[in-house]
Amino acid sequence: MVKRVLIALVALVLLLAFAAALAFAQDADASGTGEGGEAARTDLDRETTSVSGIPGIEDFLPAYPLSVGDMLTIRLYTPTQRTVRATIDGNGMIVVPPVGRIAVLGLTIEGASVRLEEELSPYYKSVTVTVDVYRLSSVKVFVFGATTRVGVYALRGGTTIVDFLQQLQLSSWGEHRRIHHYRLASFFLGRKGESGAREGNFLLGAKESSAEDPVVLDEDEIVRLVGDESAILEIMESGCAQVTLIDPTDFVALGQLKSKNFLLRDGDIIYFPRPEKTVYVYGSTRPGNYEVLPGEGLLEVLFRAGEVMPERDLAHTVIERTDEDGQLLFQIVELDKYYYSEEEPSMIPLNNGDRIKIFPRESHVTVLGAVNEAGRFGYNPGSGVLNYIAQAGGNMPNANMGGIMVVRGKWRPGGAYEVAASFTVNAYDYAKGKLTDIPPILPGDVIYVPERDALAKRDIASIITSFTISALALFK
Repeated sequence: MVKRVLIALVALVLLLAFAAALAFAQDADASGTGEGGEAARTDLDRETTSVSGIPGIEDFLPAYPLSVGDMLTIRLYTPTQRTVRATIDGNGMIVVPPVGRIAVLGLTIEGASVRLEEELSPYYKSVTVTVDVYRLSSVKVFVFGATTRVGVYALRGGTTIVDFLQQLQLSSWGEHRRIHHYRLASFFLGRKGESGAREGNFLLGAKESSAEDPVVLDEDEIVRLVGDESAILEIMESGCAQVTLIDPTDFVALGQLKSKNFLLRDGDIIYFPRPEKTVYVYGSTRPGNYEVLPGEGLLEVLFRAGEVMPERDLAHTVIERTDEDGQLLFQIVELDKYYYSEEEPSMIPLNNGDRIKIFPRESHVTVLGAVNEAGRFGYNPGSGVLNYIAQAGGNMPNANMGGIMVVRGKWRPGGAYEVAASFTVNAYDYAKGKLTDIPPILPGDVIYVPERDALAKRDIASIITSFTISALALFK
């Protein structure tokens, strides 16, 4: 009988010990034990994202400032190892026995490790602490300014500024090149963690103080606070905000996707100022609206807009603008001179509202002179002089096939034609295979088949001009 009682008592003790260990493990997994544990568990209701499920997060975590709601894995080596899970509460604190509440808000994981070692050192002969982020809290970001995307955005933890700009689905990444990112530096903006607080409230308190009397705001009040230019100017001039200027085209044009990207924090503010000067680019690999910053001209904007497509005609780039009287004006820019010049090009100024148009090259070859059906024919790579003459119905009986002229040049506004190069083809030698070094026919070339009593070579340009229409028709 006594033996059975002893066995029952031992079993009861073991059961109680197991239950106590399980309770401690659960408390440690939440945020440790002691004062403030209830508030910390309230914060666990916030949505979090496991760090292991965020691609590329390891690039950002070393510099990431810890935020409200983040769940940390803390390993204490004393020299035995003990692991504690702690969540940063609404006041920026975590609970770590035996110290209790320790402020870590805004610290990096390395900074948090140093802070914890300092706080724990009085309790241990030797202690080493490592901190890792186990889960990132969801964040709310506020967007306002000259954009249709104004509002409050709930984002998963680990969202970067590039991720967020892509989610905003801006009409053009170049339309806003002075995006302001505000992060309160000497103040923090975080979720209210104490029990009894209205859901969705934020608190604004001093980062380095205990924030005993924080200002509590709801989302509508925050939007009103930062919803106008004067409020943002006050934040900038007060010195309590860290301001980062973001040019989204840097990520693409300059390849700075990794170096300038960063994680968003709860309460971050994104402000889109109204662009002072914008232009529209056609004919590049990234067409669209582009904000023009001070000191920039045509070439700088085209660099941001990507490569000019290979089939485009650099020599006839058009800057189209409307003057004060509503008249449509054209400026022809020979961009090829700027692209291939060894000298530093001078800046080509732009006006607000300019439209930069880089048109396709001539996609045809013109055949004129002593042929049966003179006209323009679609360019076919590899086709030679005789192929195009055949498309023009063949040569007439009085054609001088030994002196065919191929003219390569540029059309000018008003219909003038400037000869850039020309060469002669002897069709008789060509047919016999004696000519092997004839330059290929290119889009825009003019093939002129003279009559036996043809005019001199110097008159070729004027003959061609009579068969053309105004080049301005290309710009309509």
